[in-house]
Amino acid sequence: MLVVGGLLLALELGLGSDEDAISSCDIQGAILIVEGDSASGTAFVAQVDGVQYIYTNAHVLSRQKSLVFSTASGKTITLPKTLEVAEACDLARVRLEGEVVENPLVLAGNATIGIGDEVVAYGNSGGESVITELEGEILGVGPSELEIDAGIIPGNSGGPILKKGTNTVLAVATRGQAESGPWATETRFEEVRRFGLRPSHAKKWKKTSFAALRREWESIEKINIDTVSIVALAVLSATRRGFYIPDDLMVGANGRVTSRSAVAPSARSASSEGRTTGVGGANASSGRTYVVKEWLQRHRRNGLTRTIWGNLGRLNRELGYGTRKPVKSMVEVQRHYASFFSPIFKAYRQDIRLNPKSYSFVHREEYEAAVSARKAACDLLLDDAKRIKQGILDTGMSGLSRRPRP
Repeated sequence: MLVVGGLLLALELGLGSDEDAISSCDIQGAILIVEGDSASGTAFVAQVDGVQYIYTNAHVLSRQKSLVFSTASGKTITLPKTLEVAEACDLARVRLEGEVVENPLVLAGNATIGIGDEVVAYGNSGGESVITELEGEILGVGPSELEIDAGIIPGNSGGPILKKGTNTVLAVATRGQAESGPWATETRFEEVRRFGLRPSHAKKWKKTSFAALRREWESIEKINIDTVSIVALAVLSATRRGFYIPDDLMVGANGRVTSRSAVAPSARSASSEGRTTGVGGANASSGRTYVVKEWLQRHRRNGLTRTIWGNLGRLNRELGYGTRKPVKSMVEVQRHYASFFSPIFKAYRQDIRLNPKSYSFVHREEYEAAVSARKAACDLLLDDAKRIKQGILDTGMSGLSRRPRP
């Protein structure tokens, strides 16, 4: 009876055959556990036009220096160096040579899918390297995504969402979203909503490599590092003896400033209260707070941060920071500061050449957000340069003495 029911469901999708009614054990053989050096996820093997492919989310692969794909039985899949990423959604696939798994899954295509249809989501829930089977229903249907109530969590990303009783992939588990605000109160939208990408949404594919995908992410991380460094510089007190850098001054990518002594040890990796400079946070670093001096020293070899750190030391030596040398005239001080800022802005202008369209879809939005945050930080620094050019310096020696910017 279960087999017959599964066949009927498959026929409703217009994909029916006796092979579509399949046991849970056979399905598990096509599910892959993905283990990387920075995160874990899920993938699966599906057959398209007689060729077996590994399918997963592109975000499962993007931040990894090393990746291992294996079945629940412990078989490791040998991967080629190249892959394809969807041009319009968070999907990736890897073409395999020969028959890698005995019972590959099939993709649903543009089949009719209804709210209330029963589904089963398979995946590496929680990244614990075990395949789980989560049953649920379809709660919402869209042209590119399905919403389900099966309890997928981090680690399930890239796993298949199947029509119950078949080996037909309706969607790929991709993301969760938590609603907030009065409209969601006392509705089902108060809870985490779970979405899967429909494979049919991936109409065009772009060839790339695992190494190229990783380099995209690394370039975004470098931009985010520089953004924090620019914000860190912008919150320092500019005096006639150079920039004053208190040992305990802390700053976040969102521009919040405080002293280390004002932050509880357990909260030092989270945003702290303090005055804000009004800079939007860098994508990968927003919400965290860093000790300015430690941050600049740690990342002194990274892109624009290298220019900032090297010129900061030179400026302070020239203006006699921490010494009893006579204070230079305001004209001399302004000249030294102009010389300090010039290579920083030059390096920034040379570092904004990349076109967002050159990035894979999974990184495009993050790249644009990172560039936007860095631009906002540079605008803030430019405001500092203009103030100094007008002869407006901080008279006090406290890094927290500066007035909040609107």
